[in-house]
Amino acid sequence: MASAKLWRRFIRALEVEDHRGHEAQISFTESFLSNDDLLPVPVGKRTWAAWNFVSFWVADSFNINTWMIASSMIQLGLSWWQAWICVWIGYGITAPFLVLNARPGAVFHITFPVVARASFGLWGSLWCVLNRAAMACIWYGVQASIGGDCVLVMLRAMWPSVNNIPNSMPESSGTNTRDFMCFLLFWIISLPAIWLPIHKVRHLFTVKAIVVSIAGIVFFIWCIVKARGVGPIVHQPAQIHGSQLGWAIVVWFIAVAFIIAQMGTNLTANSVSAGCDLTALFPRFINIRRGGYIAAIVGLCMLPWNLLKSSNNFTTYLSAYAVFLSSIAGVMLADYYVVHKGQYRVSDLYDAKKDGWYYYSYGFNIRIFPARGAAKNFEEVDLSAYATNESDAYYDHNNDMKDHVDGIQLSV
Repeated sequence: MASAKLWRRFIRALEVEDHRGHEAQISFTESFLSNDDLLPVPVGKRTWAAWNFVSFWVADSFNINTWMIASSMIQLGLSWWQAWICVWIGYGITAPFLVLNARPGAVFHITFPVVARASFGLWGSLWCVLNRAAMACIWYGVQASIGGDCVLVMLRAMWPSVNNIPNSMPESSGTNTRDFMCFLLFWIISLPAIWLPIHKVRHLFTVKAIVVSIAGIVFFIWCIVKARGVGPIVHQPAQIHGSQLGWAIVVWFIAVAFIIAQMGTNLTANSVSAGCDLTALFPRFINIRRGGYIAAIVGLCMLPWNLLKSSNNFTTYLSAYAVFLSSIAGVMLADYYVVHKGQYRVSDLYDAKKDGWYYYSYGFNIRIFPARGAAKNFEEVDLSAYATNESDAYYDHNNDMKDHVDGIQLSV
């Protein structure tokens, strides 16, 4: 008896806080359908206004991974203006799908895992959630690896001797002591941001939109100066000299700004996304905060620098996984706008009764799975539930980013 009580106490300690309290009569099945983070966002937490969404998207665009899309195209042989046009076309095609997929969250104030139940069924939606959670955890590690390179640039601007840290890690690890130290530093400083609730984290993106935009312009000017003009492709102007200390400060500021950029991008696109999805998988024991920390741990354990060794392997993996994620987005669009005509019975999204709208066949909408068509990969977290009532081409990250770092170090 004592051991049974101890076990129950241990399980109770692991359970997430529930506003209904432990006294509420919740069935075992219902405990896998809802918790505070899965229920519709209460009015008091709908704090995201129009300006917050503008700053969010501005901040999200100013990150190194986004710029890698155009850089990889140039590396593959396109000119700068061809790559620029391709990026505009790509985002122009993607944007309408982002807006259309966000409408259920804006109208009903529910997150992606709950919206997916309407299309795939109460239990069938778990397949979609698992796929998106896995991708978010992997991307968390990838973005953290890029953030580690920003930390390296920042440290080099202050202490150039960082570059001479002796390596104590074996070649089979895929990294070295210096790079792993920078990765771990970025990983650690990112953890406090995960603790913040979504309705309060909006101010981070306002700061990020201002700081990173300025850093992006400064970085552009820095590149022009160091290229001795707009680049050897256009013309070769005269040599330009600058103060060593001044350039060190500029590089330090750019590096810090992009550390903030990577933190913000990782928080929304990966940490919160994975947190929402993992919450739906185990709502009794996981909330968005815990899910975010799980994503961070997975991102560390997956050794992302190994995944980024080969651009061919990485892009092949992303393309294969995009088949699952893009088809999920396409099915949800068709189901919401064509089948349900924009109407949900929200209460049935949390109820496993057999006559519920979304119970279908034992919790699975078996008709929806063959209908999964190809669509653009949709991997951004849906923050529209918090609104007020008012890449695909990738290159060898390790080699290319280290070249940028070395170039910055030499110039400083």
